[in-house]
Amino acid sequence: MKNILQYLEKTVRQVPYNLFLAEEQGAMTFREVYDQARAIGSYLILQGIAGKPVAILLEEMPRAVTAFLGAVYGGNPGVPLDPKLPGESLEQILKSLEPGAVICREAAMEQLRGWGIRCFSYDQAAFGVIQEEALAQIRETQVDTDPVSILRGEVVGCHRALIEAVEETCPILEISSETVFAAGPDGSWMAEWIPAMKYGCQVHRTPQALFFSPEQLADYLNRNQITALCWPGRVLAEIASSGALEGICSQWLKTVAFTGEDLSGEQLELWQKALPEARLIHLYGTPETTGACSWYEGMPQPGEPIPIGRPFPNTQILVLNDQGQPVRPEEPGEVYVRGTRLALGYYRRKETGRFIQNPMHCRYRDPVYRTGKVGMYNCQGELVLRQEKHGQNGPRGR
Repeated sequence: MKNILQYLEKTVRQVPYNLFLAEEQGAMTFREVYDQARAIGSYLILQGIAGKPVAILLEEMPRAVTAFLGAVYGGNPGVPLDPKLPGESLEQILKSLEPGAVICREAAMEQLRGWGIRCFSYDQAAFGVIQEEALAQIRETQVDTDPVSILRGEVVGCHRALIEAVEETCPILEISSETVFAAGPDGSWMAEWIPAMKYGCQVHRTPQALFFSPEQLADYLNRNQITALCWPGRVLAEIASSGALEGICSQWLKTVAFTGEDLSGEQLELWQKALPEARLIHLYGTPETTGACSWYEGMPQPGEPIPIGRPFPNTQILVLNDQGQPVRPEEPGEVYVRGTRLALGYYRRKETGRFIQNPMHCRYRDPVYRTGKVGMYNCQGELVLRQEKHGQNGPRGR
């Protein structure tokens, strides 16, 4: 496999009319996503847009995901952007990105054109004639190291890294055709919809308002028979603190994965007590590592932060001292990541000090991602993060 579109194409052949993406405003089957994404790709090709970033500025999850896939069908990396960004921030990102086009709602087109940015409405692009020959020509030239996404408007991901992330992460999270995801409150939802595309399962977008009403959130999860969450740790922390965990039915929810360092060991214990049959998994990673590069399942030592755990297969996490050598147990060092999950780098930036040669040697090209985090192995041999390393060069701090 060399292209993430192969997940969609295989699933469409098997279960074309199964529900894929759902939210309050509407839902789409795999067939609908497939047809409209190929129409969008065809439209972009006819407009002469190939090999350039295509920004996605849509509020509706089904349309945003379909537009992203349409960009990829057209031979372009998709750039998911939050339509709620302040105008000044959005303009700055887009002018730095210089996209070939933006796919958006009609209401946003006047503002974008005022900034000198080419844009098309979703309806304009998604319901035209599918150009089979043109799409086939694009596919023939694509390789697995081609860019597929630009996250945060700067981190360039490729097909190979994304496919490897899906293939190695999903078995550990026990994703299957029976999984029902509830998409989290923010982000591009790639942690949910790409696995769903592979397995032919569902993704429901959780209404934003429910994150401020834990009781209603619990009812939503139960009513939709949600089996898997992959949410920021801060959201799980808020739910645990609210007392709403008592209403979450353990009959359905089987996997609770969380990211970030905002959930305490005490709050994780509350989740464990409320859902004794569910698996609670801490995922550590960034867009630079194509999502999670390590995972931890268990309870931390009292007073200790939740460990980031072991790396996924074909990924290595290095903890090195200032001399570029591995640290001893309970000695702090800087955390580096290596392996095929690494992103290609930063868009239109030659050097950031983040993607560098492996400090342990200079015998051949061996890129690593310098996270800027300080970590150490505790007395149980578990890797825990301690703080951000000062004086790092690079884009926004993580």
